[in-house]
Amino acid sequence: MKLPLSLAVLTFSLLVWALTPEEMSAVEQFLSSTKQVGSENGPTNEEIAHDLAAALGLHNSARLLYKYSPDAHAAYDEMYDTLLFIYTGSFTTQAQKKALKPVIQYFEHTLLH
Repeated sequence: MKLPLSLAVLTFSLLVWALTPEEMSAVEQFLSSTKQVGSENGPTNEEIAHDLAAALGLHNSARLLYKYSPDAHAAYDEMYDTLLFIYTGSFTTQAQKKALKPVIQYFEHTLLH
């Protein structure tokens, strides 16, 4: 069975997904923001996850994340799966894996319970 060109391109792009410098910057900003969550004027988990989702092009997750969103857990699940996919990808560099590991751990320990 031959795939339509658009589906073949999408499949190929998913197989080689590694983070761009802009996406790496968003990952670093997310990690920095986690230290401010819960402080008096700090962001919420939904807000920092929204920014990360938007930067990574996860539009469905970004749409579900806003302050005190009742749908946040579904978005966190989707983001977590995507982060694991990127982390285990063969095109992800060691530096990217090092940056992604604490993000994945934050999801596991704080957001996915």
